[in-house]
Order: sequence, then structure tokens, then C-alpha cells
Amino acid sequence: MDTRTSFPGGDGTVLRGYAIGVLLSIAFVALRMALEPWLQGQAPLIVLLAAPMLAAWLGGLGAGLVATLLCAVAGEVLFIGEWPDSAREQLRLGVFLAYGVLFTCLAHTRRRSLRHIREEHARLLHAREQLAHRERRMHETLEASPSGMLVVDPEGRIELVNREAERLFGYTREELVGLSVDALVPDRVRPHHAGLRGGYHRRPVHLSLGPGRELFARRKDGTEFPVQIGLNPLGGESRGLVLASVHDVSSQRQAEAALQRSQAQLQRLFETHLLGIMFWDGERRVLDANDELLRIWGRDRASLAREGLSLADITPPEFADQDRRALAELQATGQLRPVEKEYLRPDGSRVWVLVGSAMTSEDTGVSFVLDISARKQAELAVRENAAMFQTL
Repeated sequence: MDTRTSFPGGDGTVLRGYAIGVLLSIAFVALRMALEPWLQGQAPLIVLLAAPMLAAWLGGLGAGLVATLLCAVAGEVLFIGEWPDSAREQLRLGVFLAYGVLFTCLAHTRRRSLRHIREEHARLLHAREQLAHRERRMHETLEASPSGMLVVDPEGRIELVNREAERLFGYTREELVGLSVDALVPDRVRPHHAGLRGGYHRRPVHLSLGPGRELFARRKDGTEFPVQIGLNPLGGESRGLVLASVHDVSSQRQAEAALQRSQAQLQRLFETHLLGIMFWDGERRVLDANDELLRIWGRDRASLAREGLSLADITPPEFADQDRRALAELQATGQLRPVEKEYLRPDGSRVWVLVGSAMTSEDTGVSFVLDISARKQAELAVRENAAMFQTL
């Protein structure tokens, strides 16, 4: 029941409904009076039945009941002339009141039903607009993704894709929609893929596939490419839809392979016997050294790790100032002109070296060391021979 238009409650709508009932009663009483010259007292109340029906339609149940009562009173007073005292007159009034109430209830019920239909229609339109908006947002999100996106049903059929998926797999959107997702995996994997897919649908969870394993997808032309795949259940377990994101990692794999080759080349360079190479930190602690430098120092790798060697430990005192100046120049300019110095060996012997250094970061550096002991010995022999000849 529409209580807003049926019972007083301080609501302006209720008062407006009653006003409609009063005005329609007055209007139909006036119409009945205008028809009196033709009706001449016949059917005094029939015309007035339209007032309760219209009042209930326009103003609600309360308005219809008010109009029924007013029209009954006005009809008896104006068109019959006396209050009904006979059974026949009372029956006529009762029939009018009954019909008035019946028409009022029917009109009010019809009015309320139409209002509910309009409200439900508006609600459905709003829900449809929200659904369409969410679908547009989902499509926009899928299209903006840098990964290939596929929505797959429990049977493995593709329902939705984005542009990147078209590019990755070499199919058009029309070809992909409705296609079995098994067609996008390599032939060698396909016999097992349906079982894996079925197992996932039985226990759908957010899942990332690819890192740490060799996972490949298949293009329309039969070529394969390495991928990482993310699986996300959509719409709850009952629907069984899965959003699969497919990321082509070919460039990453190529970069990893190139990095491995570069590291292998650097390792071979590091272990070359032509130059000694070492890495050190801001405290001049040795972080690593190659075999040639260990030979120059007269140490092995185990002792290097055990001792925690510092450059100050293997530098004779007379070269300490030179090392401090070299380090300051190196930190200021990022590189250092080759300098000659000596290193101390564990047995107390010394070895002459030529050292060139560069900063690899703010607090680490690399040094290249050349053993020049033979040259120094040759120079010493030359000076000794020269001195011998001068004395002759």
C-alpha cells in the first residue's frame, strides 16, 4: 500500500493527494449538475463514480476514498434531495460506496503496480548502464595491457582477447574468439594441456607460470616463443572463466643469454695471465683478484679469503704517501695514471708492478697490475754495467 498518499503523516504528498480527491469530487459533481437537464434525475450517482477512480489514479488510495465519500454525500444531498431512509435508497448508497471503494482500490493498485514497474525498469536500466560501463572499462583495461590477454571458459574456448594477443599469436580477433586455447600451445605439450587445464579449473587460484622454467606458446604459423603466463579466475568458481595474461619474454631471454656470454667473456678476461686484475672497496679492501695477481702477490685464493687482504697490508711504507695521493686523484677524476710501486709478498720479498686504476662506482674500483720485475732487473743491470764502465 502506498502509505504516502493514503494516510496523513505530515508529508506534503499526502495532503496533495487529499486535495486531488476534493477537487475531482467538486469537478464531477459540477459535471453531474451540468448533465441534469438531460438526465432529469435518472442515475444520480453513476457519473460520480469516475471521481474516486481518477482520484485514486492521480492521488493514491486516500484521495480515492475521500472522493468516494464526498461524491456519495453530495449525490444524496444534491440529486436525491434527502438522506436515504428506505432499504432501497440505502442499498443504492451502499452499492455506490462499494463500487467507489472497489474502483479506488483497483485504480490505486494499478497505479502502484505501474510505479513499481517504472522503478524496476529504471533500476534495470541503471544496472545495465553500470554493467555496460564495467564492460567498457574491462575492455579498455585489456586493450591497454602490454601483455596478451585471453578470457577462457571451462571448456578451454577463448571468449575475449585484446590487440596484443592478436599480435603475439598471429591470429585475428575473429579467429581467436571461439578457438580452443590448446591451439596456442606447442604440439609436444598439447596432449597434456587439457588435463592441466582441467586440474586448474577444479581448483582455480591466482597462478604465475614461467619464471624458472621453459614455457613456450605457439603462433598461427607454427613458430614458438618463450612466455610467462598469469592465470586469474573470473566471476567466481561457478562461472569458471579464467583470465590468462601472456607475456612474450623473448627479449628477456635474449638479454639473459647475452649477459651470460658477456659474463663468460669477462670471466675469461679476468682470469687471463697477461695482467693482474683486482676489485677493491672504499676502505681499500681487496674484494676479488684473478690468478695472475695472486701469483704476483705470492698468495693463493684460500689465503686471500682467509686473511681479508687490504692494499695497505701489501704496500711497503715508502709507497704509502704515493698511494694516498693516487687514491685522492682517483676519487676526484675517476681514473688514475699508471704508477710504479712495489708489493710485499708473505715471504718478505718484493715485486715491482705497474698499476692503473679506475672507479667502477662511488665506493668501489678496479686495478690492472703488470709485473715489471724483469724490466726493473734489466734496468738495474744496465745501471750497474754503466757504473762499471765509468770506473774503468
